[in-house]
Amino acid sequence: MFGYRAVLGAFCAIWMAPALGDTGYDYTVTPLANGAFEITPARAAGPSVYWCAAADHARTRLQASGSAPLFVLAGATGRAARFSLSPPPGGPVQSFDLSISTPGNSLSVAAALQYCFNVSINE
Repeated sequence: MFGYRAVLGAFCAIWMAPALGDTGYDYTVTPLANGAFEITPARAAGPSVYWCAAADHARTRLQASGSAPLFVLAGATGRAARFSLSPPPGGPVQSFDLSISTPGNSLSVAAALQYCFNVSINE
């Protein structure tokens, strides 16, 4: 019989494997009016990749502080999602998820950067 440590070790190895690998997400940033920008990954990606890429762009290119809010401007269309450091016309929304489909959804730049630990992005 397998000991619980062997089973636990196998489970952890399988669970952690994606985090240990280099996912190498390439993305394109398209500047828009009023400081907004559009993130388009080169291939299908989950919301954490969009938030990571948006935060990376805001921090490195727009010199945003970690406490600056990062807003979803328009819901994702195709593979693109629009972000801004200013809230959309409808204002911010109270949300507890990573949705990139809800205009006004927001995270701080620092919080969004935390998702970069799980992915590797290349602008």
